Parts: sequence; C-alpha cells; structure tokens
Amino acid sequence: MARFIHDSPAPARRTSRGTGFTLVELLVVIGIIALLISILLPALNKARAAANRTACLSNIRQLAVGTHMYAQEYRGWLMPTKQQNARWNEYWDTHQFYYFDFGTQGDQALLGPDGGIAGLGHLYKTGILRDGRLFYCPVQLSTNLTLDAYEPWLTPQPHPSQGAVVRVGYYFNPHTTDRSGKRTNSVPQPRVYTRLSQMKNDKVLLVEVLNSQSLTAHHNPDGWSVAFADGSARFVSDKRVWTNLTDPNFSKRNWVLFNNSLDNLTE
Repeated sequence: MARFIHDSPAPARRTSRGTGFTLVELLVVIGIIALLISILLPALNKARAAANRTACLSNIRQLAVGTHMYAQEYRGWLMPTKQQNARWNEYWDTHQFYYFDFGTQGDQALLGPDGGIAGLGHLYKTGILRDGRLFYCPVQLSTNLTLDAYEPWLTPQPHPSQGAVVRVGYYFNPHTTDRSGKRTNSVPQPRVYTRLSQMKNDKVLLVEVLNSQSLTAHHNPDGWSVAFADGSARFVSDKRVWTNLTDPNFSKRNWVLFNNSLDNLTE
C-alpha cells in the first residue's frame, strides 16, 4: 500500500514587538498628561490661595475676638503701647503697629513688670491668647514676620536701637491723628482710639502688615486680611492701596497716605 506523507504547516512567526509602547505612543501620553496639568494647575493654585486666605482670616478674627475680650476685662480700654522715647499710645513710624514687644533698652525700663510688651502682646501677657501661631499669617515669607523667627516662642530678635524685639504679622489699632499732614513728621503721632467704644463698627481694628508690596503675603489677587471694630473680618483687595505701597515713605512717616489707605480698606 502506498503511503502518503503530508507536510505539516509551519508555525506562525512571532513578531518582535511584544507588549511595549512605541515612542510615538509615549509622546502622546506625555502630551495628554501635560495638558491635564496645565488645565488643573491654575485651579489648584486658586484653591491653595483660598485656603491660605481662610487660615489667615481665622487668625485675625481670633485676634479681634481676643481684643474684645480684653476690652471687656479692662473697662473698655484697648491694649496700650509704649515705644522708646515716646509717650503712651504714640508711634514714630507707620510700620511700628506690628510690635509685640518693643524690647527693654532706653525708657522701656519705665514700663515696669510688662517690660516692652505692646499692642497684641497684651493678649498673650494676660493669657487671653497663648498660641503663637495666631499672631502670624501662615503664608508670610518675610523672616521677621514669621513664628519661626522667634522660636522658641517669644525669643526676641536683636534690634539696633531697642535691644531685642518681637514682631507679629498683623497691625493693631493703626489709626493716628495726623490726617492732614499739618503735624510735623519728626514727632510721634498719637493714636486716635484708646477705647473700643470710640471706634465705629467699620473701622479697621487689625490688618495684615501694610508696609510694602514685598511684605504683602497674599497675591492673585493682591490683598490683606482685615478685622473691623465690630469683630467681623474679610479679605480685602484694593488697587489704590496696592499702588500706595509703592511710595518709598509709606512705611516711614507718610501718615496721611497711610490713613487714607486704611479708609480705602473699609469701602
């Protein structure tokens, strides 16, 4: 019997590609990821900025509440200040509303047991507010205006004329009497308000450091956390104030421009 031999079919040849991605596919994926990041990043930045403003507002609102508690405890008086070579509740420069402790040199020795404690420092001294974090904006970058600069808490920094000082991130009761420019700039300016009852509800009680554009903590939009005499607080962005901060004398003795800026924040 004849036998027939059939050739079996040859096995299919495997390609060398395997399961990897081609360069084109990788570039497409990278492009899609970059596009998603470009879309999401602005939203994330806005959310982060909003969260920072909320945290800062929480701080300044608690400082306002603490101020009201102090006034209730001390027959309506606002926390006093005493600066070197000045009388009670007077200031030489507009940038000095943020002092927590003026130091112990010169006539600071006249202050007795309080030493150089000033303004918001009395909230800590009296035990109304003891958390150091409340006195600083969480996104402030200036070294002198952060909690870390005074760690352990209340370790003062050297000062050329006042020995050592502690600064905070908020101005307290920053109203002075010079609104016309008629007073000489070479003398200290008295405060307008010494009692809480003297302030209208919409007057600025506390505001973030109002010194220069470089010391402004919040941007996009540029603005400041503000607490008012009635205890309320809100974030305020004002182009007039932002422009005023470019004046080289704003943080020194331009009292008229400074007081006008406070008015702008209430409108």
